[in-house]
Amino acid sequence: MHGRSGTAGALCCFARGQQAIAKYRQQTRFDTVELWVAVVRLPSVTTDVVVTLNRPLLVHDPNDKEGVAPPAPPANAYTDAQAAALMAGLLQSFRVVDWGLFGADAAGAPMDAA
Repeated sequence: MHGRSGTAGALCCFARGQQAIAKYRQQTRFDTVELWVAVVRLPSVTTDVVVTLNRPLLVHDPNDKEGVAPPAPPANAYTDAQAAALMAGLLQSFRVVDWGLFGADAAGAPMDAA
């Protein structure tokens, strides 16, 4: 993290995986989605923030009522490099605007309970 807006000392853990999901209450047709998940720890306020990005990999045509067509990559899907750049941009630009959400002052320091 870049230390902007009191995020100095923030730690970030990252994971990436795939998930089979059913849409529209389907029981037999599953789409494949890649999940990008980052957990940003803000130690000054003992809080974790979760940032997620979903990237469809294989989807079924919703107009295929018989369910015979195989899933295919969506026409407007991000490439792997585009998804990586998007996630990196999200994390690099992350900043806390209102530390009061975490019970902290404007600099991110915990406020004493009154």
